[in-house]
Amino acid sequence: TQILTQKYLAFARNSGYEAYYQWRRTGVPTFLTGAGVGNSGVIPLRFQYPSSELSTNKDNYTAAVQSQYGGNDNINSKMWIIK
Repeated sequence: TQILTQKYLAFARNSGYEAYYQWRRTGVPTFLTGAGVGNSGVIPLRFQYPSSELSTNKDNYTAAVQSQYGGNDNINSKMWIIK
């Protein structure tokens, strides 16, 4: 846990989204979230498909959401890579 926390801190300011990806994969460090976070105090696990995808590419959007998330495009759903 200590090593993963240090890794997170090293990535946090220098590596774009890498710190977030490491946190999402490991769950370390643990964060205290409050009402200010939105999303019911939960840190999202993934990015949501853009709404334009539904209007311009509906067939592929529907197939992707169905195969990956059981038809629910929810930002709190775990992706296959972190299950």
